[in-house]
Amino acid sequence: MGKLNNKTREQLIEEINKLRTKFSELKSLEKEHLKTLEALKETEERYKGIIKSTASCVVVYKSFNNGEDFIITEFNSMAEEVEQISKEKVIGKKVTKAFPGVKEFGLFKVFQNVWKTGKSEHFPVSVYQDERIQGYRENYIYKLSTGEIVTVYQDLTESKKIENSLKIQRKNFTDILKGTNAGTWEWNIPTGELTLNERWAEIMGYTLKELEPIDINTWIDNVHPDDLPIANAQLDKHFNRELDYYDVVFRQPHKNGKWVWVNARGRVTEWAEDGKPLRISGTHLNITERKEAEEELGKHREHLEELVRERTKELEDKNKELDNALLVFVGREQTIKDLEERVRALGGR
Repeated sequence: MGKLNNKTREQLIEEINKLRTKFSELKSLEKEHLKTLEALKETEERYKGIIKSTASCVVVYKSFNNGEDFIITEFNSMAEEVEQISKEKVIGKKVTKAFPGVKEFGLFKVFQNVWKTGKSEHFPVSVYQDERIQGYRENYIYKLSTGEIVTVYQDLTESKKIENSLKIQRKNFTDILKGTNAGTWEWNIPTGELTLNERWAEIMGYTLKELEPIDINTWIDNVHPDDLPIANAQLDKHFNRELDYYDVVFRQPHKNGKWVWVNARGRVTEWAEDGKPLRISGTHLNITERKEAEEELGKHREHLEELVRERTKELEDKNKELDNALLVFVGREQTIKDLEERVRALGGR
């Protein structure tokens, strides 16, 4: 009370004003704090909504015993579907218990690296396997500011099965063609890269080494300009699924400068998800001798047809002569008959 009595009225008013200012600042801080809490709540709800609705598998882990293991704290519905297990059975469990193949898979080591360094990592497509489940997975792992780590991954099992099946089909296709007289080709459509075999090069008079590298533009430039529109039209129809196969005949230049007739046949072996062709494989067969034989036969046919036309004209002319001769003969016969009748008539008198 003594200290208060010693303060002047002005000093008390000044202190009260400072308190009021401090109180006002505290009220503002409280409002900001409430706004921050609301924002955090909204962010958390949005975060959970994204995790729940995303088409990717999302799993969140917290470190156990300084990175010795990791406990699953979030497991979205897509992960439930892919891993064929409910979140209730894995939430709160160590990852090594829920997914016992994680260390052999190689992902556990990545978890530890990301948790220690804070640097995100990509774990490429690999096969995860344990006694319960098996499949191809591609993972992206990053660390949150909370210290938790997140893995976002895709199940690529079906696409890998298709890819492996296509590889087997392409290998079988190549094995079948070995020892045949056909040149083989494979076109990677997005890159334009062409893969040819030695026989393909031989048909054109080259070694394969002389032709490499070769792309689709080089091939197009070497098709006879009169045949290119037909070849392109057939290819477009196959790409649009109007034709089951690409099958066309055209000319390409031989090393000696002459044109070689080839029969190109092929089929798309890989399609993109949007329906566009990704890869097409096929054969080239040298049909020059056949085309030359057809042309020779065509010439003989034309010659024979000309001979037939000439002979027909001769026969027609002879027939006309015979018709004329017959008319003359008939006319003479009629004249004789008329004269005989007149003679008989005169004799009767």
